[in-house]
Amino acid sequence: MRTMMRWGQIASIGALAVALALTGCGSEGGGGGGGDSDASSASDGGNDGSSSSDSSSDSSSDSSSDSSSDSGSDSGGGQAGAGSSYETAVTADWKGEHKFDLAKRGSKAFVTFEGKKGQFVALLAFADEGDEHQFVDTVLTLHDADHKQLAMNDDPFPKFGQDSALFTYLPADGTYYVVVRDCWTWQDEGGSVQCGLPHDKPVPGVTVRVRGEDSKPPTFISDAPSQGGGPAEVSYAQTDNGFDIDFLYGKAEQAGEVDTFVTKLPAGVAQPPLRRGALVFFGQKTGSFGNGAPGPIGTVSVADATAPDVVLGKLAMQPGDLFYVPVDADKSYHIKVTQPAGSVAGFYTLAHGLDRTNAVEQDDAANDSAATAEAFPDSFEGQLVLSVDAELGKAGDKDHFKATLDASYEYTASITCWAGSLGSGVQGLHVELLDQDGKAIAGSATDEGTEPGKTGALQRENITIPKGATAAILQVSAKGQASDNAGSYYRCKLALE
Repeated sequence: MRTMMRWGQIASIGALAVALALTGCGSEGGGGGGGDSDASSASDGGNDGSSSSDSSSDSSSDSSSDSSSDSGSDSGGGQAGAGSSYETAVTADWKGEHKFDLAKRGSKAFVTFEGKKGQFVALLAFADEGDEHQFVDTVLTLHDADHKQLAMNDDPFPKFGQDSALFTYLPADGTYYVVVRDCWTWQDEGGSVQCGLPHDKPVPGVTVRVRGEDSKPPTFISDAPSQGGGPAEVSYAQTDNGFDIDFLYGKAEQAGEVDTFVTKLPAGVAQPPLRRGALVFFGQKTGSFGNGAPGPIGTVSVADATAPDVVLGKLAMQPGDLFYVPVDADKSYHIKVTQPAGSVAGFYTLAHGLDRTNAVEQDDAANDSAATAEAFPDSFEGQLVLSVDAELGKAGDKDHFKATLDASYEYTASITCWAGSLGSGVQGLHVELLDQDGKAIAGSATDEGTEPGKTGALQRENITIPKGATAAILQVSAKGQASDNAGSYYRCKLALE
């Protein structure tokens, strides 16, 4: 069974593994449903920052044979009557909802409304409850009066379900249409997606909601207060599963424009001294197969509210990016969205939530050498996947983390680390494995690029640790620090087999 997404409580964010890549419709092997029951609570330390390998995803879900107009039949395929075509579209109730039956492959639901240029709208389509693959896997598109596609959503990012949620600003005064169909119908229209069988759904019900500024839920936070000179306040509603995801959005009409939000982490997010809290941001897709924004998202940065000019982390965000900043509970932080100097997005939308770090470095002062390496925090003897969040606290700093090995075994190891790609100011991250005597293990050294951000994960696989080794010591250093980003954090995972 699954639980429907609800306005006001879209989902609760938990482990970072929920999403580091855009995901598409459910595959035949993927799990069904979305919403709160699929969302994880604040992490218990199992996060590793790696990409989620959800078998139901398809990163090419934004492709279609026709990007300019609805390529499907206006007749609504297997559905007839009110709301089955552009001509019979149901007029939106801005504070109510509309129910449709999309049992047959090819059937679609149509809702229409009149909008104004620059008006914010939030659109949601969610399926009735049912066993996995038995309910409709929705795909939602927004069209203008000429039926040209302006925006689209298959699954939300981060992916907490298969229901569709689209948040956008309207480009002009006029008539608009919301079109909802099942994944299989979208595939028939040219969408490159994977869909779960059966083609026709035993649980066919779909609910469509249209909301504006005056009827949006509290988890949708506008930049409007920032435009008036004061920061927009971000708060977090706690649920049984953790804390709700917020959606930050705003207009971006001038090059270099800066929107400011302010937040204070709830005390329950962090677990000091073992784990810190973290602010997490997810870059939404733009263009006609995303939220409809014509330009880039902008640079997102975080700073302590008491020292707003000292950036603790920042990332020039692209669709599908994850920006992650370790922070402390019970402190206030500024979140800024800055538009590029040469171009503007028109508007932006960001999914934002709270997380916990992996277990953090416990003794930075003492772990500067292999001889004084600290054990991977919160680990146990024989553990094969070990993770740590740490900081390179000073120039020339080297961190060392030790995993105890059975000398009678030959191990195969892999290393994955993140710094600049998550928004840290660390440049040129360097990682290698040492044995118990501090000698480098062949084939283990690897480097991240020297440019801040966009360098991706540092990764080295198939490292052979020969028999006789009693320890594998992860040594981490960096070439430098960005001058405009004081964030010195990184996270690493060592996997042994």
